[in-house]
Amino acid sequence: MGKNVLDFMFIHAAEHPEKLCVADKNKSASYSDVCDRIKRVGAYLHEQGVKKGDIVGLRSTQTVEFAAAFFGIQYIGAIVCPVEKTASAERTGKILNQISSRYILDVSKYDLADACVLDLSEAVAWNKTMEQRVAMSDEDISNIIFTTGTMGKSKGILISCKTDIAIAENVIDSVSMSSDEVELITSPTSHSLAIRRMYAAMYIGSSIVFTENFLLYNNFWGLIEKHQVTAITFVPAILNLIMEAYKDKLGQYDAQLHYIQLGSAPLHEDTKECLINMLPTTRLYNTYGATESGCTIILEFSKYGKKANCIGRTTVNTKLFFTDESRTTILKSVDEVSAGYMAFAGDMNMSGYVNDSAQTAEVLRDGIIYTNDIGYLGEDGLVYLLGRAGEVINSGGLKINPVEIEEIAGRMSGIRDCACVPVKDERRGEVPKLFVEFEPDITIENKIIKDFISQYLEDYKIPVKIEQIDKIPRTFNGKIIRKQLM
Repeated sequence: MGKNVLDFMFIHAAEHPEKLCVADKNKSASYSDVCDRIKRVGAYLHEQGVKKGDIVGLRSTQTVEFAAAFFGIQYIGAIVCPVEKTASAERTGKILNQISSRYILDVSKYDLADACVLDLSEAVAWNKTMEQRVAMSDEDISNIIFTTGTMGKSKGILISCKTDIAIAENVIDSVSMSSDEVELITSPTSHSLAIRRMYAAMYIGSSIVFTENFLLYNNFWGLIEKHQVTAITFVPAILNLIMEAYKDKLGQYDAQLHYIQLGSAPLHEDTKECLINMLPTTRLYNTYGATESGCTIILEFSKYGKKANCIGRTTVNTKLFFTDESRTTILKSVDEVSAGYMAFAGDMNMSGYVNDSAQTAEVLRDGIIYTNDIGYLGEDGLVYLLGRAGEVINSGGLKINPVEIEEIAGRMSGIRDCACVPVKDERRGEVPKLFVEFEPDITIENKIIKDFISQYLEDYKIPVKIEQIDKIPRTFNGKIIRKQLM
């Protein structure tokens, strides 16, 4: 058995050399093609002086070249760190400084102080190949992925070869992925969702198709047709854009699609219901996880239907338990009253934060990731998430998930978007406050909003305060940036 995903890629290249490995909007490459390019990237980097353990930045693109360069960096035992496609030269320099890197493979040449900017196209098409790989152990770091920074400064996550394998197995287990899948990946390749789906495909020997500018017909529907796509990975924000632009067209591919998986943010219950109706035979999943601990819980919502606050079952390499605030006492968390802080043990956990031992010690102890997410394990064997500490509203001892309130308020005609946060209350400790973003030229009285919500939720969950806001702050993948509202 191989010690990292690259081992499996070369096994697949030997056994099925002409099988599609990676495609993008312009080109396709077989496993044999991609492995050849990996060797060329390795030879190019070796001649530039890159050695085992060096960190190499890589400009993220949704292309065959990105995949070849990503694994080409690892081929010589170096560590790959994807950098956002839109990051400026100044921002790129700061990232390289943060991760102590001297190199970046980029799509264009430019001057960057204290760093060597290498040409991505030149590397992939280099006129030499490096036939002998640099050996890597299970514990060696293979990549660094940056968080989105919704709770503060973006952090670089150290991921080992062992962790890559464990996360790939979690992904494969979570959606029952087969080696025959052709999966369309719509999220940016600087993001863990895209990288980890790529890892799973390369591990099992299936195929991936990258897309960008997905609202262009040929960049989405055209690729689905051309490559006979059987699975799609979305963040909810991208799915919502597709559904707004093309209505129920996705339903036309129900017989072709084996599954759709979503991750990085919660999916609105109304959107779940719409997908279930549109795609009655397609398996539909929403993944819970973090950059620090990948694909730990999965909900097949097309199977279980409506279950408020449910995030599903744990994946194959995941051990879940619940603790108190001190993270020292393990709790039997079986309902909203006894809910505890979620903690995860397993090889899918990160090795730490790059150049930040203090922050690492707060989150990672003895291989266990301790989160600020509060939840419990229900009688049905499924995990229920109430939210993040500081965001879960503790109203007189009753815990309120703000997402529940947002789900209901979001159904009201005239409300474009909304976000709920806790605010202090002398009598109950905390109460819900709702921020609402109205449709253009619409204003709704607070009492009408409260009356609407009261039709669906208990009295203690009705927002005590409601405030209009021009725009609900969200990340690119749709997560509410609650810190800006608190």
